[in-house]
Amino acid sequence: MNKANPSLRGAITLGTASAIDYVLQFILPIILVRSLESVEFGQYRVLWLITNTVMAIAPLYMPQSLFYFLPRAGTQRVFYIANVIWFLVLMAFLAALVISPWNPVRPDIMHNMPGEDSLVPAFVSLWVGSMLIEWLANTEGRIGAQARIVVAFSLLRVVIVGLTAWMTNDLLAVFISMTVLAMLRCLFILLDTVRRYGIDVLKPKKQLMREQLTYAGPFGIAGMFYALRMQSDQWIAASIFSLQQFASFSISLVVLPLANLIRQAVSNAILPAMNTCHHAGDIQGAIKINRDANTLTAVLLFPILAFLFVFAEDVISLIYTDQYVAGVSPMRVYLLGLAGQALVVNNVLITLAQGGFQMRLNGFILPIAILLSFWGAHTFGLMGAALGSAVTQWASHLINIRYVSHISNIGMSHLLNWLALSQFALASIVAGFLAYASSSVLDFGNPFSELIISGMVLCVVYAVAVLQTRSIRQLYVRLRH
Repeated sequence: MNKANPSLRGAITLGTASAIDYVLQFILPIILVRSLESVEFGQYRVLWLITNTVMAIAPLYMPQSLFYFLPRAGTQRVFYIANVIWFLVLMAFLAALVISPWNPVRPDIMHNMPGEDSLVPAFVSLWVGSMLIEWLANTEGRIGAQARIVVAFSLLRVVIVGLTAWMTNDLLAVFISMTVLAMLRCLFILLDTVRRYGIDVLKPKKQLMREQLTYAGPFGIAGMFYALRMQSDQWIAASIFSLQQFASFSISLVVLPLANLIRQAVSNAILPAMNTCHHAGDIQGAIKINRDANTLTAVLLFPILAFLFVFAEDVISLIYTDQYVAGVSPMRVYLLGLAGQALVVNNVLITLAQGGFQMRLNGFILPIAILLSFWGAHTFGLMGAALGSAVTQWASHLINIRYVSHISNIGMSHLLNWLALSQFALASIVAGFLAYASSSVLDFGNPFSELIISGMVLCVVYAVAVLQTRSIRQLYVRLRH
């Protein structure tokens, strides 16, 4: 039990940083939709779609592999980090080539984009090359440092990109500012690692590289399939609908980072402790940590999903203007899919080095997601394009739970705190219903006041309901000790 507590406290630290990061990144599109034309905002979103797709493929789980290797590395620690640095440098170079004008099959949606020949490849390359900044401090157990890095660069991104957009109203200037930010990320990770490890951090070891690639490869391919599955609906929307419609569809995606940041913060905080348990032969301890982490995720995530589902139209109209209200329906589909984030057992599979299974599962589900989104887009429009990722999220979580139960000989009923998850879900639904009822009955004067007061009603009802449960009291005791 004591092993779980530091990791849960770390999850709260990273979760807080992630929440700040989300708020700051939530602000940026608010500035951009008021500074750029809808077509230009659509091109901005397309650039991030391209970047995130490259990020799904290029890193091959090498940065995250440090969660596994550093606790076991001993004196070889610096060389594992060096291998990741040079691997990312190579992938950054290849990424630039893939999306450069020299590639005859690069995506058509890049045509007529400002800086498509040089600036866009440079930005994507630098962003990939600096990816270690998002993981290194955490893999070393420096959770506080990782939280500070997340917040600092998130704030820097809003200031640099947001001010540029506001002052220039020019998409090319925005792309230049994004490239400057990517350069700053690269510079920081280089200077920070050399300062702490010396010049050896730039000297890779081939023998260790082979070991890292063997471990990371299956997880990297599995992660690639998963990320492509989550992004396939965006590519379908970008290829079928106009840039203005894609801009509206992309607004619905603002909910994805929220759930992913909470999930990632919790996962990053618990992975070192889970690997320590596994290294000591305590599989039960590792699974208990993951179970508590899922309970914590549900406590934080469910009321947010409920609020956004109920007030999706008001949120988009108020924050992004009525011009993007077409994103309401796909946003609600995504929210239903994101509720499954409380069922994640991927961290157990990572700890048990079950990358092969993850790879096969995600490879099997990817074409299903693509077909669902393609069919949904043609049948239901923007809302249907979101079906693939939402439906297959739930399917993959349930399959993973069954598989972990099989290989660990631990019943499915013990892998997750099903009672707590059910209680928190029900509390969120009731709180959302009462918040909506209050907004329908009372006249708040303006949409902003309506959202604020309705949100307060939801929080109060949810808190009162949750505090009556034994599950939250048990979780609180574990967090305190």
